[in-house]
Amino acid sequence: MICSKSAKLPVANAQSLFMRENWGIQTFGIPALWNLSKGEGINVAVLDSGIAFNHPDFVQAISMMKDFTNSKAGVYDITGHGTHVAGIIGSRNPKVGLASEIKLLIGKIINDEGTVDIDATVDALYWAIENKANIINLSIEAKKDYLQLKQAVEEANKAGCIVVCAAGNAGPKQDSIQYPAKYKSTIAVAAIDRNFKLRVDASTGPELDLVAPGVDIYSADLPYGYTTRGGSSMAAPFVSGVIALMLAREKKNPRITTINLTDGIRECISNTAFQLGNPEEKSLYGMGLIHPQRMIV
Repeated sequence: MICSKSAKLPVANAQSLFMRENWGIQTFGIPALWNLSKGEGINVAVLDSGIAFNHPDFVQAISMMKDFTNSKAGVYDITGHGTHVAGIIGSRNPKVGLASEIKLLIGKIINDEGTVDIDATVDALYWAIENKANIINLSIEAKKDYLQLKQAVEEANKAGCIVVCAAGNAGPKQDSIQYPAKYKSTIAVAAIDRNFKLRVDASTGPELDLVAPGVDIYSADLPYGYTTRGGSSMAAPFVSGVIALMLAREKKNPRITTINLTDGIRECISNTAFQLGNPEEKSLYGMGLIHPQRMIV
């Protein structure tokens, strides 16, 4: 496939330090891309701790929801994690969300104590496949491999779902990428700050695909407000949002020629990402810093 290399490297805007907004939106020139795409027609499954579904940012965004944890609260988010993640991708507030016309499929896989349920995650992955998710965002971490989780992620990949995963916050030691980001069939994302430096506890290793904004990220919070959070959990949805913009753009102007959609996206990222560090430091930065303008224009 061919992706543009003509767009300039984003420049951090010092003024954004004092503005209540998702700083990555302005720093990476996302508003300029909304003339080309807002993610229309793209389904993004956020498999996380649920969502504050009454929040005004999501009332028009959610297409379906399901609780896989048997929570007394149902799909409602108790921890706020899933609400924050979903906001980065698809909030209807232009200061928060990257792709304001996507549809969200919300699967609750993190229980109300904040623990990831692997069986729930597997069930939710197949649910997302069945309901035609184009992108699946997994901002979760598991230290060990689970065969059923790997198989479900691979099935999603074969079905044409792009599975974007948080690399983890188990750094700074090397080879600390967590599951499911460690699987080859996913896109593994680590967090950088406004100065394009790795977050101090960012998980790194040979499985890392790229880095994206994941420090002091402003997004939706319980029950109707906003807050800042950080970590690869916030970097992954930034990438999911950019890919949603790209896929909607692809519908109008197809450029991906590979049979496997995830491979096509990975190729585009490789062709357009901005190199950070030395070439031999791939385990620290993967293919580099995501560059939305080069990917989409």
